[in-house]
Amino acid sequence: MVIEAIKMRRKLPHYPMRKEFIGANYAKRYEICCERLMRERLYDAACLIISSATGGPRGRYSGSNAELSFQNFATSILARAVAKHKGGETRS
Repeated sequence: MVIEAIKMRRKLPHYPMRKEFIGANYAKRYEICCERLMRERLYDAACLIISSATGGPRGRYSGSNAELSFQNFATSILARAVAKHKGGETRS
């Protein structure tokens, strides 16, 4: 009986999966999440850089979305810092 209950728990998700995540790998899920956080203005910027275990230490990485590039991320942070320094606080 306990074994049957464990098998049933494995089949049922803890929460329903959003349709945009079905069939998406982890990198795509992170991309969707970062885009949504910025679109809903919960984050000013986000950066998603993907690397392999062997390529990462050598500086090899990829970014599938230009909106989530390091350059856009750094530019956003710099603009925020300049605005704050000049007293023109954008958001808290």
